[in-house]
Amino acid sequence: MSILHVAFYPSDWLAGTRGLSDVETGVYITLIARMYEMAGPLERDDNRLYRLCGSKSKASFVKALNYLISDGKIIETEGGLFNDRVQKEIEKVTEKSVSAKQAADARWKKKTNKNNGPKNANASNPHMQKPCQLEPELEKKEEPKGSSKKKPRGDRLPEDWVLPKALGDWAVDQGLPPQDVRKEAAKFIDYWHSVPGQKGVKLDWPATWRNWIRKRLDDLAPKRPQLAGADFWTGGQG
Repeated sequence: MSILHVAFYPSDWLAGTRGLSDVETGVYITLIARMYEMAGPLERDDNRLYRLCGSKSKASFVKALNYLISDGKIIETEGGLFNDRVQKEIEKVTEKSVSAKQAADARWKKKTNKNNGPKNANASNPHMQKPCQLEPELEKKEEPKGSSKKKPRGDRLPEDWVLPKALGDWAVDQGLPPQDVRKEAAKFIDYWHSVPGQKGVKLDWPATWRNWIRKRLDDLAPKRPQLAGADFWTGGQG
């Protein structure tokens, strides 16, 4: 799940960042945005995160991050770097999503029960042959493509999953060195095996791998420095 949008409270954000330097503010908002994008904690990988934040050096990033952690704005957990406000917003979105799904399931069940309710046996033609009586049910089963059906639930990454050669070759074609592809495959397996609950369930694991590699290549690409005072539409942090 990726959080597409959250409420942004300017007063909360200004109050929460008052006293931070421009570097600390830039690191803070970028990490918060990434948490919303990943819908969960961030792995503490300073080499990757300082490039993501556009910091001039790893040392300046680490200094800013350590201050944010000491100030309680970023929390370092076993699962990675997280933020209390982000966690609450994600839980709210998840709760709404679950409620909406339950309501949709209830409506579908009610509609199904109504369609399959008891019928008046005397209303049928006693001379109608059995095959003709079954025809409406057969038509119901053969629904056209695009009809409303419950989507597949997906599954978790298999415990014995090994990166297929075709997906490895694809990553190399995108510009990732073969030795890095093997490292990313190991990180991909460890990460998705450790992700708890529904977040670790995917409909299309090859597509998940391709997105993983695209993000990795984006992280490796040179980043333009972020300017303090830019517009951030990711949600206020207290």
